[in-house]
Parts: sequence; structure tokens; C-alpha cells
Amino acid sequence: MVVHLAFQHSNLGYRVGPLGLLIGVAEAHRWHHKREHEDAQVNYGDFWMPGGHLFSAFRSQKHTLGAKE
Repeated sequence: MVVHLAFQHSNLGYRVGPLGLLIGVAEAHRWHHKREHEDAQVNYGDFWMPGGHLFSAFRSQKHTLGAKE
């Protein structure tokens, strides 16, 4: 779990494809750390992301992050 959290909070630009819809990887978790409070209320899953899909709290990489995020 510690290794997973280290990768999740890293700035590495790795992609895991469709698996990123199920597990909390950096590309999904970085939305949770956005500066704007309203935009950051997504992707709370430390490991499993299906709860976010179920409660409409998941945001994917389709939405682009700007330079200030």
C-alpha cells in the first residue's frame, strides 16, 4: 500500500489504460489535489475507484488540467 500511495502522489506521467478506471492511480488522484475547492471534490479513492463512479465523484483524464493546477 505504501508503494501504491507513493506512485499515486508522484508527478510521474505513467498511464495504465482502462485499469485507471478501477484503481486510484496518479492520473486520477491528482484531480483530488486541485486548488479550486469545488473542482477538487472528486476521486477520493485511495485504491479502488468504483465508489467514485457509483456516487458521481470520479473525474477522468478527459478533462484537461491547466498550468495553475
